[in-house]
Amino acid sequence: MSCIRPLTAVSVLVVAAILSACATEPTPTPVPPTPTPVPPTAAEVLLDARDAMTDAGSAWFEIKHENGYLPLSGVQVTELEGAVNADGADLMASASLGRLYIELQVILVDGGVWITNPLTGTWEDAGDPDQPIVWSLVDGITSIFDNVTNPEFVEDPSDGSDYVIGSDVPAAIFNDLFFGSVTSTENVYATAKVDRASSQVRELVIEGQLTSDDTWDTKRTLSISRHGESFDIKAPQ
Repeated sequence: MSCIRPLTAVSVLVVAAILSACATEPTPTPVPPTPTPVPPTAAEVLLDARDAMTDAGSAWFEIKHENGYLPLSGVQVTELEGAVNADGADLMASASLGRLYIELQVILVDGGVWITNPLTGTWEDAGDPDQPIVWSLVDGITSIFDNVTNPEFVEDPSDGSDYVIGSDVPAAIFNDLFFGSVTSTENVYATAKVDRASSQVRELVIEGQLTSDDTWDTKRTLSISRHGESFDIKAPQ
């Protein structure tokens, strides 16, 4: 009768190693490559900015002239700033009346307009019940973006900073924004700066002639901030 020797510890390890080496390894699950995001076009950025402006519904804005002015109600406005919402606007204007420098506060609400007297500071009702004033920063901006046909990135959009988009556009598309003061039939060059994260318009620069008093190098800068804030705009008491 033969004698079977028990396996030693070393033999057990050798056998285990052989069995392990012969075992079929599982096939790894392939990991799909991370898709490269498709960057938006300039037109898509402006469309998103239009929608973001509409959704905000209110903002603080400031218009400055590097040269030139806006002819409004018989005065030459060089700076205009204030709050706007769905009810109207509460504005401060720096302007010239002849050789006289004046500052005016203007409230537009419910179709009416009130202006402070530059000499006394008292409020005067300047509205016409038969021709109510209807003005909206939101409508003005969205109207501009609706009429831009060939926008292009002015700065490289891949560097992670805010989008800067420019285009030649008809001067007439600024009429809603600038209170119907535009008289030029020529094109101007407009540049929009759009926040990459929020799609909100931060700045709009217009270069060229909007009115007959402008020169080819007239430059206006519209800055927009405080999107979506609540502003209490009421007629003066």
